[in-house]
Amino acid sequence: MAIQIKDPNTIATKWAARAGAAGAEYALGVQNPRASQSGSAIAAKNVWAESVAQAAQQDSYAKGLQKSGDAKWQAGVAAKGASRYAPGVTAGKGNYVNGIAPVIQALSAINLPPRNVKGNNMGRVQAVVDALRKLKTQGA
Repeated sequence: MAIQIKDPNTIATKWAARAGAAGAEYALGVQNPRASQSGSAIAAKNVWAESVAQAAQQDSYAKGLQKSGDAKWQAGVAAKGASRYAPGVTAGKGNYVNGIAPVIQALSAINLPPRNVKGNNMGRVQAVVDALRKLKTQGA
């Protein structure tokens, strides 16, 4: 006997109506998780690594991009992303400050060698690269 299931449009309509009305429950779930999201993700790091390796072996990344093309992400931006961009940036200002502060501090601490003739300033570039790499690999 075949499984009786509704058509995709009916299912999607119900999903959109129910999920669209669940904002308060969503926020409550975020504030009161059953388990730590970051702790669970850290505990699953080996599964993540295996999954990424398997996806790379199966070329899933490229296949997914070929399937959706540019039209999918562009439609998503037009329908919802553009209107959420500015409020998201405003809400994330504090995170930006916290993230950029160590970079600014590292750049401010660099003693650049003197400028040289055009084309011979790699020492200056390398000083910046070294400082940013040190920050990334060793922290502030």
